[in-house]
Amino acid sequence: MSFVSWFTGGGKQVDKVTDAVINGIDAIFYTDEEKAADTAKRSALWFKFMELSREESSIKSITRRIIAILVMVHWLLFLDAAAVLYLLNKQPQAKAIFDLSNSMLWIVGGVGAFYFGAHLLRQAKK
Repeated sequence: MSFVSWFTGGGKQVDKVTDAVINGIDAIFYTDEEKAADTAKRSALWFKFMELSREESSIKSITRRIIAILVMVHWLLFLDAAAVLYLLNKQPQAKAIFDLSNSMLWIVGGVGAFYFGAHLLRQAKK
């Protein structure tokens, strides 16, 4: 009976099928407006996370702090070693160490933004 009622249901059934087709086609394409809305949501969630975790002193926060400081110190030591080797006229070794520090730049930037971003946000709010 339900199959027959689908044919005889009239406008209500046609509206359901039309809505399903339109929603299916809309889900296929990721428009610029949807991208902008998703980016805004991600940014809002990121800032909310940074706001909530900036005053935190849990073990997780202390561990993040230690990791951030170690990553930054090692990166700065690579840069210092490259500068010292360059001043000692050992350019090939200086270039190798400088290239190594450049290859670490993405993780240094990520750690710096994750950990020090909360502190920068706090300073910006003052």
